[in-house]
Amino acid sequence: DIVDSIYNLAREIVRYKIKRDYTRNFVNKKVEEISTLANLALDELIKMHKESDIENMKRIRKKIQELEQKGDYIKDFLLDYSYNNARTFKSFYHMNELAHKGDDVLDACEDSSDLLLASINSIIT
Repeated sequence: DIVDSIYNLAREIVRYKIKRDYTRNFVNKKVEEISTLANLALDELIKMHKESDIENMKRIRKKIQELEQKGDYIKDFLLDYSYNNARTFKSFYHMNELAHKGDDVLDACEDSSDLLLASINSIIT
């Protein structure tokens, strides 16, 4: 799911270019912020898979959750921006797709960490 979400986000990024420079630059900055959070979440998820201490795994899962919540704020901000500033339907739709697809990557990281922790918990209890 994570790889599919990243692939879908990348395809959406190249699919359409917003005409207005200010809007395009703003949207690109927000997508870059979500991508940075996703990269950090993936790094944490890899650490979680290598961890053998359940308490450390829980702490890492909490970090991933916090990164996902930061991504939600960016997504909401980008959605608000699209509703208030998009001049064409294509731009509006594109901004919304970027927001949702970026959020999907972070959601998938959080879901994966939840599944891993649940699996480990079921084995040790």
